[in-house]
Amino acid sequence: MKKEKQCYLGIDVSKSWFDLSMISVIDNEKQAMLSVRFDNDEQGIKLFNKWLKDNEVPFNEKSLLVIEN
Repeated sequence: MKKEKQCYLGIDVSKSWFDLSMISVIDNEKQAMLSVRFDNDEQGIKLFNKWLKDNEVPFNEKSLLVIEN
């Protein structure tokens, strides 16, 4: 049975790197917060995209992304 996953992501993009914090809720159970830093350049964006896929972040109404400049 596929688990229902919701993701809440916050990103601060104001420097030469960006910090991401994510809280996931899987089957109505809150998971531990994950925090990671990426370089704010083309390579960092590629690694960020890979991280999202590796962590199975849904790209639909089950995710909320907030960005602070």
